Amino acid sequence: MTAIVGILNKHAAAIAADSALTVTSNGSNRIYNTSQKIFPLSDSNPVAIMTYGSAMFMGVPWEVIINLYRKERGDRTFKTMGEYCEDFLDFIRKSDYFSGDENQKWYFLRELRHVYDKLTAAAQARAEDDIAQLEDPSAEQKNAAVRKRL
Repeated sequence: MTAIVGILNKHAAAIAADSALTVTSNGSNRIYNTSQKIFPLSDSNPVAIMTYGSAMFMGVPWEVIINLYRKERGDRTFKTMGEYCEDFLDFIRKSDYFSGDENQKWYFLRELRHVYDKLTAAAQARAEDDIAQLEDPSAEQKNAAVRKRL
């Protein structure tokens, strides 16, 4: 679990994050304490992005995306945080580095499959009561009960 803290007063803002990274493989977790979660967005102003959860966007590490953004923007600055946010989001929307059509399609289908699997599992769990009421249900009756819940 990531811990991110931000404190703001009239004169300054301070941000901090832990360095723990959890990697899950074959059902077991490993924790590394070497992860960077705060990335400067500008070389000219003290503006940064903090990450949590997945360290990637469409298969590309956030660190790489943020570094590409910072290099492309150079010394350009903005007056408000909202302008930084909008400019960063525009950079992501317009960049083909990591969001080409094929890549977007692949990630969309992956997410769609994830949602489908969750819905199917929920329908199967709800259908268990219906199936339990049947005497020696066939595979078709079980499937019908799941489809009804879907």
